[in-house]
Amino acid sequence: MVENKHVLEISSVTTSDRGVYTCKASNRFGADICQAEMAIIDKPHFIKVVKGTNTVLQCEVAGTGPFEISWYKDKKQIRSSKKYRLTSQKAVISLEVSSFNSADVGEYECVIANEVGKCMCSATYILKDWQTPLIS
Repeated sequence: MVENKHVLEISSVTTSDRGVYTCKASNRFGADICQAEMAIIDKPHFIKVVKGTNTVLQCEVAGTGPFEISWYKDKKQIRSSKKYRLTSQKAVISLEVSSFNSADVGEYECVIANEVGKCMCSATYILKDWQTPLIS
């Protein structure tokens, strides 16, 4: 007896392909089914970057969590403190720099990672005059 094999092949898988797939086999003696759930983990990527309302950098990210989020200033990691406020609400990730001064001028970078990849974006703060921060 030759074994019958049936294969479902999905090319170019996207997150919309996730879900439960059911296979049903039947003959004159009866039927049987089996199910498999396809979970797709998408690497994080930035949807938009809002550069500055005063001293706030904000990113909206898409992908499959959980995410590991890291902020850097001039390649040195930033931690939450009185100076830096790091927040994450759903897909919106923000860095707020309080009392912005000349010591805060530099390159800021956000790195977001999950188990399948990572992405980053950066912005550079400069001072237009002695008080006004600009982002390039």
